[in-house]
Amino acid sequence: MLVSFNDHTLQFDIFYETRHRNTVCYTPLFYTQVITMPRSNMGELYYCQKLNLFNLTVFELGLNDGYCYTWHEAECQKSPQEVAAGVVRWLTRVDSRGPVTEVMLFSDSTVSQNRCRLFSSAIIQFLLTSENISKITHKV
Repeated sequence: MLVSFNDHTLQFDIFYETRHRNTVCYTPLFYTQVITMPRSNMGELYYCQKLNLFNLTVFELGLNDGYCYTWHEAECQKSPQEVAAGVVRWLTRVDSRGPVTEVMLFSDSTVSQNRCRLFSSAIIQFLLTSENISKITHKV
């Protein structure tokens, strides 16, 4: 079947408009490897003074925006509370921004961080207070 150039450009314009007013936000979550600081080639320094830095990265696929939430072990430990706090902080930013009504989170299957009651409770609590977002799907 042959499509005329005008039909093709009309379909492209419709696709372009719907892409930019998309109401679904696709987001992978990365909980990266613990970074030990300071970095040195000397073994003595590595074992004498070591500070762990934790990093939670949230990346929005549609907008190509990434957010890194970092903290060190003197502030708090690596636990589900910190992961949930970072995700809820990012969700609040997305909710205040506008037309997004659905969020799809993709993450690994780490039970102690992403698949626990605390993380689920934080997401439910956020949905109860959210203005725009009405559905969050977490795919593992």
